[in-house]
Amino acid sequence: MKFKVTGKFKIGNKTKPFSKIFDVARESMVKHIVFSYFGNTYRMVQRNIIIEKITKA
Repeated sequence: MKFKVTGKFKIGNKTKPFSKIFDVARESMVKHIVFSYFGNTYRMVQRNIIIEKITKA
């Protein structure tokens, strides 16, 4: 399944938008990937992160 992850992350005092498509089996795997991708920053902005399941039309 493909999941689109959008949100914001902070670098220093700048907030940057983030958008990436992950191709993984389960939604919980996306959260794990994003967590390792952002490192500590992820925890600060996790309530701003939106995970959308992409389904083929």
